[in-house]
Amino acid sequence: VVVVMVVLNNDRGGDSSEATVPAPSSFSSPSPTALADKPTTSVSSGHPTNLPIFVDEDEDELELAAALELPPDANLTLSQKQAFNWMLEEDQYELSDKKQLIERFAILVLYYVTNGPTRWLDQLGFLNPATHHCSWHLDVFRGIQCDDDDRIEAIISDKNDLSGPLPDDLQYLDFLQVLELSDNSLTGPIPSSLFDLPFLVYVYLENNALSGTLPGNLGNASRLADFDVGTNNLSGEIPTSINEMQALERFKVFDNMFTGSLDSVLSGSVLSLSYADLGYNQFSGSIPEGIGSHQALGVLWLEKNSLEGPVPSEIGLLANLRHLDLSANDHTGTLPPEWSQLSNLEVMFIESNEFSGSIPSSWNKTSFAHLDNLTLHDNLLVGNLDEAFCDNTSEAPLLVELIADCRGLDARVACSCCTECCSSAVDCE
Repeated sequence: VVVVMVVLNNDRGGDSSEATVPAPSSFSSPSPTALADKPTTSVSSGHPTNLPIFVDEDEDELELAAALELPPDANLTLSQKQAFNWMLEEDQYELSDKKQLIERFAILVLYYVTNGPTRWLDQLGFLNPATHHCSWHLDVFRGIQCDDDDRIEAIISDKNDLSGPLPDDLQYLDFLQVLELSDNSLTGPIPSSLFDLPFLVYVYLENNALSGTLPGNLGNASRLADFDVGTNNLSGEIPTSINEMQALERFKVFDNMFTGSLDSVLSGSVLSLSYADLGYNQFSGSIPEGIGSHQALGVLWLEKNSLEGPVPSEIGLLANLRHLDLSANDHTGTLPPEWSQLSNLEVMFIESNEFSGSIPSSWNKTSFAHLDNLTLHDNLLVGNLDEAFCDNTSEAPLLVELIADCRGLDARVACSCCTECCSSAVDCE
């Protein structure tokens, strides 16, 4: 059984881990889908789609087209035509398995549409005409990975200067589990057909220039556990179909232009969710009260949005929560005393809001036994933090970072041990 190890990257707050991807042989396999059953042009290729498949209509062309189940009148994108011509004129490796032939064609299209010949920093063994495409890799962390039946289960080409769109031809990789193309220059929308792949588990597309909205059929990827499209140019609302993704554990869409409410993500439907990074977007409305049902949630980043209103006391029910960032929003109201139940909390950033009232007396180092970072400044809060978070014998902070509005004679908060005291968002020392 082939096992692919994927190192989860670009985590914020020091939450990094490894995930083991099981081979698709442990699942029930769908019957292979031929090219003839799906569109033969890439909706996102950005290239002309009127290139005829045949030039001379010779016997070799007809034979390859038949093997790929391309109809005689098919019009191909430029990248599809390049892939077809390479297989026709350069390829020396004989494949008798039609499904593997189609997969070879699909990854060749990916190679050409992302400017592999001129842009890829590492060719990863691509276009080796004498070898099976399952050997087009450097190691288990780079290139094409296959299962024991030579079916592609992983494409790993991060930080490799890929440019251009994601081709719709990825839909022909019926056994794909891992798509890791982060830290490149990919553009255009994410093909909706990607989420119809039955075994897809890990999608890493962060740090690119992708645009458009998340496809409405996102929820069709019922096995998807890790989805990262942070730092792109994506927009629109999160599809409600995310509620159908009961295997989803990590959802990272930070630093985009997403809008709308958080109801589809945090209303209590996706109970497997453990890591939610939705910061640096344009989400609005309030945090759903149903968030208390997300008992697996360990990381919640919601900073720099347009969220407003009081924060739900139900956040205090998240026993596994370690990192919470609600900073730079428009939250109002008082701080819930119930949050003192977050005994595993390590980081809480709630600065730059409009919180008011007294800091709850239950908020102290005893209740927050693991807390290292607490930022309360640039709010309308009042209170005394000395007994809660200062060492009474040495006047040293009990936290690594403790920031409050404690600067000046008219400071609203008393704190003799804060690592920084502020009188505004930027006036701190």
